[in-house]
Amino acid sequence: MWGEYDGTLRDAVLTLKHGGHDEVGAVLASRLAGSISLEPWAEDITVVTAVPSHPLHRFRRGFNAAEVLARCVACAIDRPFRDTLRRHGLSRQASRSRAERKQLQTRRFSARRTGSIQEQTVLLIDDVITTGTTVKRAVQALLKGGALRVYVGAPGFTPDPRRMG
Repeated sequence: MWGEYDGTLRDAVLTLKHGGHDEVGAVLASRLAGSISLEPWAEDITVVTAVPSHPLHRFRRGFNAAEVLARCVACAIDRPFRDTLRRHGLSRQASRSRAERKQLQTRRFSARRTGSIQEQTVLLIDDVITTGTTVKRAVQALLKGGALRVYVGAPGFTPDPRRMG
């Protein structure tokens, strides 16, 4: 993660997600890939994947913002992209409170083809991390599906207001 989900970064992510401008993903992904490439674990990544959106939401938007970012990051760091996760349920996190977000069902995600991530070091990409619950559930599904390790990246994060001083 390279920035607080606020101001220009928030506007860019929302333009990508809801504005129908998937070209913004390349710019965000370039910055994210640059940040990731500086991490000591970056050389261990063998495959990149994305937090999936429900097929109905994907149909409405025309694309999955996290997947746009993940594909661009994969290209930038010269690793393959694989569509490895399936999302279950239609509910969205966006309209929920912080406490409600943390109640996300454990079985919200499952691995599609466990062989594609077996013994792999996976980089999981999302568009924004608010409470971390969504990526936590996705990481659990990847590990259950056989991933060796999972790292997470996103252009933006929302700091926990309880930790602000």
